[in-house]
Amino acid sequence: MQQSTADLALKLEQQLLEKYGPLLGGPSLYRVLGFKSAAALRQAVQRDQIRLQLFAITNRRGKFALTLHVAQWLAECCQSDAPAVADRSQRAATSAVETIETSNTSRHSSGTPAGVVSSTAIGCR
Repeated sequence: MQQSTADLALKLEQQLLEKYGPLLGGPSLYRVLGFKSAAALRQAVQRDQIRLQLFAITNRRGKFALTLHVAQWLAECCQSDAPAVADRSQRAATSAVETIETSNTSRHSSGTPAGVVSSTAIGCR
């Protein structure tokens, strides 16, 4: 059953908030977006291939994004039917889920394992 983009965004947001908090930056940001390096993300931004609001923070190095916006962007990409966008966005959304699943063995301060959903469970095709 195909989920709505809003439902998918909510599930992704919950997973990302639990693992990273309300702000993504550095390696967490580029990995969740499906890039192998900060340089790859920087190049995509320069080429205007990322329609995600990235911003700088005074006295902090690098770019940042709100977890909410990242989750919405990933959900929109995952649900997209455009062939050029769907292939790249599917990899990004799947990469985000894999990044979250990688933390499955880590424990939170409460001592419980991180909640994990598979890409099919969150509605990625």
